[in-house]
Amino acid sequence: MNLVFQISDKSSGKSIILKQALPYARVVGESWPLTLERARIESHALILQHEIYPGLVPKIYHYDPILALTVMEDLSNYLIMRKGLVARKRYPHFAQHIGTFLARTLFLTSDFALPAQEKKKKAVQFSNPDRCKISEDLIFTTPILIPKPINLMH
Repeated sequence: MNLVFQISDKSSGKSIILKQALPYARVVGESWPLTLERARIESHALILQHEIYPGLVPKIYHYDPILALTVMEDLSNYLIMRKGLVARKRYPHFAQHIGTFLARTLFLTSDFALPAQEKKKKAVQFSNPDRCKISEDLIFTTPILIPKPINLMH
């Protein structure tokens, strides 16, 4: 969906991720236009989730609304859980971590924890019809081939 770049400093071994939203679905092309607003929503959702339960989502270092660009923590040293499960890796703390994350996130963003006006503002702030459309139409309906990642080092 987006352009994603890993920027690393070989001398320190540190790296960051730059993620830039495009005004269309990258895997389909310009025939599938999307709003850049989805980048703001994702960045702000990750910022809020990090505030609620630090360490379980990538930390956002910067968001630029003009470029629809997010600079975030690089988690590429982690194993994607799906791959770990296929390899029969065990995750003994997963139930506790996901349960606590969901409980904190869902409660602390609910009508039970927030004043009514703040809850309504957040509902508008995080409304994301494009993301729903992507899931409904592109992911579940339209078969596509995922392109290979671009290696800019060559």
